[in-house]
Amino acid sequence: MAAPPYSAEREAVMAKTTFTEKMLMEEVIACSAMSTAAKEKAKIKLDHINERSDKRKTSEKAVSKKNADTETKAKLLSVMEKNKTYAANELTVLLNKSLTNEITVFKVNALVKALVTEGKVTQKDIRFNGKPAKGYTLV
Repeated sequence: MAAPPYSAEREAVMAKTTFTEKMLMEEVIACSAMSTAAKEKAKIKLDHINERSDKRKTSEKAVSKKNADTETKAKLLSVMEKNKTYAANELTVLLNKSLTNEITVFKVNALVKALVTEGKVTQKDIRFNGKPAKGYTLV
C-alpha cells in the first residue's frame, strides 16, 4: 500500500478532528491517485455543500441570531467592571437583571468565550463557591 499523499502532521490533526463530507471532497480533489471523473464529481459535490452552507449563514434566522448575540455581548461588557473577575454564574445573574428575557449560564459562557477570542475579556482559573472555575476580567 502506498504512503498517503499528505504529511504525518496532517494525519495527526485529521485523527483528532471529525471528518466531514466537505473535508472528504477536498481530499478527493487533492488526491493525485483519483481519476479526473471522480475529482469532477467531488468538485460538484463540494460546490453544492458550499452553496448550502452559504444559504444557512445568510438566512434570516442566522442573521437575527448573530445580531442578538452582538447586542448581548455589548450588554455583557457594560455590566462588567474593570479589574474585577467574574465567574459565568455571576455574569448570568448580572445580565439577567438587565435583559427582558432570561439567558442561560451556557449561553453566557459561550458569549464570554467569544469575547475572549476577540480580546475584549481575559480568562483565568479561579475558585467559585469552593470549586475550580473560569474567571473573566474586562480588558
